[in-house]
Amino acid sequence: MSTNPYQPPKSRLEDAEGAELKGLGGWLILVAFGLIATMGSLFAGVGFLVFFAQDLPIPGLETFTRPQLAFEIVGSLGLAGLAGVSLYFFFTKSRRFPRFFIGYALFGLLLAIGNFFVYRAIPAASVNGAVALAKQLLYSVIWIAYMQRSKRVRNTFVE
Repeated sequence: MSTNPYQPPKSRLEDAEGAELKGLGGWLILVAFGLIATMGSLFAGVGFLVFFAQDLPIPGLETFTRPQLAFEIVGSLGLAGLAGVSLYFFFTKSRRFPRFFIGYALFGLLLAIGNFFVYRAIPAASVNGAVALAKQLLYSVIWIAYMQRSKRVRNTFVE
């Protein structure tokens, strides 16, 4: 294959446009970091809740009940488990990852909605619940749309 010496060289941008988007790069790195951070924070949060469960009522959260505590622990463990399975599918480049991740994001949204309604009776926690719900809604909308429309996702998770 000969090249024309009178042609200007291609820029890196032109090469990138023709390249096939594939692999665990690009925005998918943020997905991996997010899943790992979620697992760590959820396990730490569950540890905190279990540690303080013996001292109910918690000062400042006197209306916090054991059923609310159980809801929080079970929901957090479920979300951490889904994050773990999502990470497994992510690193094995399984074709099941995009759908499983969408399920994970929707479960997180349902959990945030549940937390909002469970804790709305506690003034100190109701504002945090509303903020958490807004964050989870934004997270879900962005990443579900990305999983459905991204060429990199479509080309990477094929095994």
